[in-house]
Amino acid sequence: MSQDDDSLLSLLRFISTLLGGIVTGVLLSGPVLAVPALFSTPSLTPRSRLHAWSRLHADTTSLASSLLPILTGSLALCALLAQSLPPRDDTPTLSGNIVEWLDLIPSLASQNRRTLYTLCTILTLAIRPYTFGLLTPRIESLKTEEKRLILLGVNGSEERALGRRGWRGASPTREWEEKVRLGAGEREGEESDEEDNALEELGDETELLRKEAVDTDSLILQTFRLQLGTAFLAGSAFALTVLELVCV
Repeated sequence: MSQDDDSLLSLLRFISTLLGGIVTGVLLSGPVLAVPALFSTPSLTPRSRLHAWSRLHADTTSLASSLLPILTGSLALCALLAQSLPPRDDTPTLSGNIVEWLDLIPSLASQNRRTLYTLCTILTLAIRPYTFGLLTPRIESLKTEEKRLILLGVNGSEERALGRRGWRGASPTREWEEKVRLGAGEREGEESDEEDNALEELGDETELLRKEAVDTDSLILQTFRLQLGTAFLAGSAFALTVLELVCV
């Protein structure tokens, strides 16, 4: 390996370790920090928890989605550039002593650098299918319920949604107020195609209002528990990169 390649590999190793730690921390922030805060605050109603979850999910997803491609690419480049060291002649003979096994870890890491980075790349790539297969259906259900309840609040409905304590509608956002005004024809001077689109959206919202309420608290808890799986995948890759960085 040339000196330039070695410098590039050192930079990529540092970037991979840094990004791996950040992504792991972001994915752990929900299950470890948000759940106790959301469900232990007496003043929070289920609806308030739903809106707090929605904002937290949007922020964490935006950050993690922007970092994951960079992390995966840097790990893949490390797997291509890393060269495993040859086995040492003084490798000790294992006799079942745990101390001897621990002493062997640095040599195993140095002799299997490409394998370690390849495994880290696979672990980070597995976050996407895990998310789409297990998390996305529950997230979409929560987003649909939030949309339905915001519409109920805009329309002045006093319906209570399912939750652990029962709750009332929150104040509607400006976006939904604007859509309702468009559908009701309260905005004048707009182009006709925008009004037609608004009426179509209003028809979709009518169908949405007919949907049955869901237990948002249960779905939020399920989502956070399943999110531990993504944190485990990212954390495993992070731990392996730290191991390689320390041992080599």
